[in-house]
Amino acid sequence: MTNLLLVAASSNAVANQSTAAVASATRAMDLLRVTTYDALDDAPGGMTFDAGDGGKDCADPTLAFSDWHCNEDVPGVGTVHTHWWVAATADPRLLHVRVRSEGTGALAGARSRAEFTTFRSCTNSDPATGGCPGAP
Repeated sequence: MTNLLLVAASSNAVANQSTAAVASATRAMDLLRVTTYDALDDAPGGMTFDAGDGGKDCADPTLAFSDWHCNEDVPGVGTVHTHWWVAATADPRLLHVRVRSEGTGALAGARSRAEFTTFRSCTNSDPATGGCPGAP
């Protein structure tokens, strides 16, 4: 019976961190969504995911897409670490965006991971206001 309770508590902790990781990754995707295509295209990049490498608080109002990662302390759950990457593709009008978030708890790690990928395209077809890069 004790073993069953330990497994249930562990599973509950991982589930809580998984939920927090999804929420944090969603907020990072929202940050990237409101960033203009030109800004993302001017500075593609990111860092290798490392759950212990610090970063700003995810709720920090000065957090910018070029910070590439953040941490969030969720009461009753623990710390969630989030990273994002922006990469160029063969088509200059298209960027590949990836966000990974996971809990840093001893039992969670990759078990609590939330990872989203999407593409961001340039849709400004008006050359007078900048327009999009030409097709490859």
